[in-house]
Amino acid sequence: MLRTTALSLVLGAALVAPAAAQTILNANDVDEIVNLARGYGSATLSAGDGNPLIEGRIDGRAYNLIFLNCNDVGENCGDVRFFTNYTNTNATFETMNQWNYDRRFAKAYLTPEGSAVLEWDMDLEFGVTRATMDAAFQIWQVFSVAFDDYILGLEPAPEADNT
Repeated sequence: MLRTTALSLVLGAALVAPAAAQTILNANDVDEIVNLARGYGSATLSAGDGNPLIEGRIDGRAYNLIFLNCNDVGENCGDVRFFTNYTNTNATFETMNQWNYDRRFAKAYLTPEGSAVLEWDMDLEFGVTRATMDAAFQIWQVFSVAFDDYILGLEPAPEADNT
């Protein structure tokens, strides 16, 4: 409940500010987005697979901000994806399904290798205010803390009794 209230306050604050007085960012404003990310912890920019990729840490938790739907030279991207994954967890399909059932927006899943992943996509095609992008990092911070607590708090799955 507390996290839901915090999330509502963050979103509300971003929407209250007059849009006309705000700077509009899109995925071409990579340097400005990196600077916003650095307001929450470390963040470095790389080319990833040819598209911009921000590798960062918020509260010590590693994440990537992946730029998606870019042109052939890694520009004019339409979306970004906040992404984190955990290896060596006790996560199961059932626990990931429960996360998704209990929460909106960020989705969790298991990779074929068994890593627990949390990701959240954001559309930037027509731009967002700087305050909205800043709020996105605040929201991701709430998501990543909650997911960290959830994943690290899972008990090992009971072993099958083959008797």
